[in-house]
Amino acid sequence: MGSGAVAKAFADICLDILAWTAGSEPRFAALKAQAAAKYTDNIHSMAPPAASAQAQEASVAAEIACVLTIGPRAASVLLSESHELTTRGCPAGEMPASRFRHKARIWRERHHTESIEKRHAKGVLDRRV
Repeated sequence: MGSGAVAKAFADICLDILAWTAGSEPRFAALKAQAAAKYTDNIHSMAPPAASAQAQEASVAAEIACVLTIGPRAASVLLSESHELTTRGCPAGEMPASRFRHKARIWRERHHTESIEKRHAKGVLDRRV
């Protein structure tokens, strides 16, 4: 097998790996959202009646932040979105792919100031050799 054929085979393997991970990412995101929401519910159920809701939320966010190695603010956002995804409509992981893509696109547009057209143009330029 020549070096060109080996390089082509390696490139194909890389594309297969990328395709597999792209297909797995939504499932992992759904699993993470579900676990975060269930963890929160569990902690709240174990809390003493006099416990402050605000202190509980901060504590849960700190634990999640530590485990995921993200900031507490990002963890709070994750917890909020996890709660929303698991309590409205379909539970995370059971949402139809088209609906999930739509929700993800809306979230992306709200959280990234650069327009989709600019991001697309940049992506096209970045993919060129």
